[in-house]
Amino acid sequence: MRNIKNEKHLKSHTTEYWAWQEIKRKCKNRKGYSDRGITCNFKNFEEFYKEIGDKPSPELSIDRIDNDGHYESGNIRWATPLQQALNRRAKTPSSGTTGVVRNKNRYSARFKLDGRHRSLGTFSTPGEASACYLEQFEKTYKQMPKEFYIEGALFKTFRGKNV
Repeated sequence: MRNIKNEKHLKSHTTEYWAWQEIKRKCKNRKGYSDRGITCNFKNFEEFYKEIGDKPSPELSIDRIDNDGHYESGNIRWATPLQQALNRRAKTPSSGTTGVVRNKNRYSARFKLDGRHRSLGTFSTPGEASACYLEQFEKTYKQMPKEFYIEGALFKTFRGKNV
């Protein structure tokens, strides 16, 4: 039996309360949150619940709109798994340069086109690999509209064709 006398909000056994607890745990202990300085800026569960409300559907979970921002008013929402998957940080290549992957003491230039990575060659320095990548990038995308996002998001048309 629950001790209602000690509960201010009567929500401690709800999905919303567990989401609140998980956010606090992530911000305190989880790599990728605490080391990036991401915090939960809600003073208490009541403030959090006032912002987010009841979970509208079972498949939804809490998401930060700005993935580099804090858990705070205006930056959280209930989101689908697809929305969350599309709201991730870009991974930093092992070489530190876009289009270049480090493999032991060599550097490979890779280019993503039509959802597939294509190897452009292997080089002894990251500068050589990067130059190759940039040259291929320029050849492939110089006729694209500026708003076309290259590395992932889908757009409806390109050069009059559906993509």
